[in-house]
Amino acid sequence: MIPALLTGYFCDRGLDRLIHPPKYPRTVYFSFLAFAVLYFSPGTPAERFQGFLFAQMLIAAGYVDRKTREIPNVLIASIFLVSLIRPDLKMSLLGAVFLSAPLWILGTLIPGSVGGGDIKLIAACGAVLGPAGIFAGTAFSLIAFLFFLLFRFMLHKKRQKTYAMAPWLGIGCFLAYFLKMR
Repeated sequence: MIPALLTGYFCDRGLDRLIHPPKYPRTVYFSFLAFAVLYFSPGTPAERFQGFLFAQMLIAAGYVDRKTREIPNVLIASIFLVSLIRPDLKMSLLGAVFLSAPLWILGTLIPGSVGGGDIKLIAACGAVLGPAGIFAGTAFSLIAFLFFLLFRFMLHKKRQKTYAMAPWLGIGCFLAYFLKMR
């Protein structure tokens, strides 16, 4: 549990330098929760280690996307590197293009529909999860996002024109990774 707290702490310090947010911990709690979930999961140590690094990169990407509406390429590249911990190159390649290619076409045909950072994040997550995993992760993400929108609608909050999708993609992809370990 100490590595989870330290990783979250250092992630917060890095985010402080990147986007200068208020001075309170943001990612430590999510890092600790991800570590606890993975620690008590039935996977192998390599799966747990990969899952924790994957979760940490998703947490950072979600936080930065929510604050800046951009996902840094270094986080995308880090997720691709996480896929090399337990390599299955065929499934990683298929997962990387399974949903990202159609979303790229959609984003090209309908400007403003899907952001480039979200497409790259889906490709990187697909490299970790494989085609079935990224499909499930994206489905979980959309369900969580729809519940969020319904909750906002019920509270009569003002609608935004755009929403950061990386936090929701992170939730869905982490859930898909966790279910893949079982």
